[in-house]
Amino acid sequence: MNPKKVKEIIQLLPKDCNPRLGGSYNLYLRGLVDSFRDIDIIIDKGTIDKVNLPFPKIESFHGKGLNKRIKYCINGREVDILESINPADSIFNPIMEIWFESANNVIKAKEKINNYLKELK
Repeated sequence: MNPKKVKEIIQLLPKDCNPRLGGSYNLYLRGLVDSFRDIDIIIDKGTIDKVNLPFPKIESFHGKGLNKRIKYCINGREVDILESINPADSIFNPIMEIWFESANNVIKAKEKINNYLKELK
């Protein structure tokens, strides 16, 4: 999915959710990783009930997670709207004109998720 479409999706979210690009797509656009699986858009904790995008939802087969989320299929790509598990730490990307979750927060979140999954096993 091209960055312009991602920007359009983020602009559909309520501003008071504080939407920002997270996950591996964030790191991919920064040149820190070579690939990405899906697109994660991070919103503030407690705001997921305000999200209702006009795209088909994907049923989540994960059990209880660290945060609330909604999965969508947009242009054949999985787009996850996720409540943050870290305090907001974002940087404005002037090229895309959207906020990016800090790389440090993306890495911290991945570590928390991996540790959580290890505990479940």
